[in-house]
Amino acid sequence: MKRGGWIGWSAAGVGTLLASLGAIGVVLADSSLQLPPVQRQAASDALAERFARRRRAKWRSAELKAADGERLSGWLFAPEYSNGSAVILLHGISGSRRTMLAYAAMLLRHGYVVLVLDSRGHGKSGGRLFTFGVLEKNDIESWVAWLKQETSAKKVFGLGESMGAAILIQAADCFDAIVAECSFTSFRDIACRHIKQKTGLTEWLAAAPVAAGFLAARLRHGVDLWKASPLECIAKTKTPILLIHGGADTRIPPTHSQSLAAANPACAELWLVDGASHTEAISTVPREFRRRVIEWFSSKL
Repeated sequence: MKRGGWIGWSAAGVGTLLASLGAIGVVLADSSLQLPPVQRQAASDALAERFARRRRAKWRSAELKAADGERLSGWLFAPEYSNGSAVILLHGISGSRRTMLAYAAMLLRHGYVVLVLDSRGHGKSGGRLFTFGVLEKNDIESWVAWLKQETSAKKVFGLGESMGAAILIQAADCFDAIVAECSFTSFRDIACRHIKQKTGLTEWLAAAPVAAGFLAARLRHGVDLWKASPLECIAKTKTPILLIHGGADTRIPPTHSQSLAAANPACAELWLVDGASHTEAISTVPREFRRRVIEWFSSKL
C-alpha cells in the first residue's frame, strides 16, 4: 500500500476512535446526571417522626423553591436544648436524607438544629438532573438563607458526604464552617478516573469522552460541568473546612482531599482515616469521628 494510503487509513482509524469515544461520552453524560426512578430513596415522614421522638426533638418538613423553579425538600429537626447554631447535612450520589440520619442524631445530642436535605434529583426533591455542584451551589445558598430566617441560627455549618461534600465546598462562602468527607477535586477529574477504571483507556483517551460528555451536557441541558470544581472554590474561600477521607477509599482516592487541603492550608485541615473506605469514617472510628466533628464546629461557635 502506498504511503498516502496508510496515512488515509490511519486518519480514518483515529477519526473513528474519536467519534466512538465521543459517542460514549454523550451516553455517559446523560446517564451520570440522573438517577433511574427505582434508585430514588424517598423517605417517608413516618421515619422522621420516629427518629425525632426517640431523641426528644421537634421536626417538620422543609420545602424550598430553587432559583430554576424546582421544588427541593428536606427535614428540619430542633433539639430539646439548642446551642443556637444549625448544621445542613447533604448526602452523596444515589443517597437521600435518610442516609444522613446517623449524623443528625450525633449533632442533635450536642444541641444543633439540623436540616437534612434531599439534593436535587434525589429523594423527594425535584430536578431531573443533578450537576455535581453547578446548580446545587445555588440550592445550598438558598437553603442557608431559609435556615437563618426560619430558626434565627447565629451560626450555620455544613456536613457533606462524597458528592454532598463537594457541593458544600463549592458553596463554602455561605457557611461558618464545613466538614467534607471524601470529596473529589473536580467532576472532570473523577469522571476521567471512572472511565479509565471501566474501560482501561489511558488518561489521554479517557479525557476524550469526558470532554464530549461535558459538551453534550452544555448543549442539551445548558449545564457547564467544567464549573463543578471544589478545588477552585476551596482555594478562594476563607471558610474553615475539615476534610475527612478514608485511607482505603478506592472510589475517590484520598489524594483528592490531599490536593484540596494543599490548595488552602490556611483554612483547610485534613484527617486521613486509616482503613476507612468511602464515607465510612463514622463506622470505622465512631468515637474519634464524633469527637473531631463536634470539636470542629464547637471551636467556631
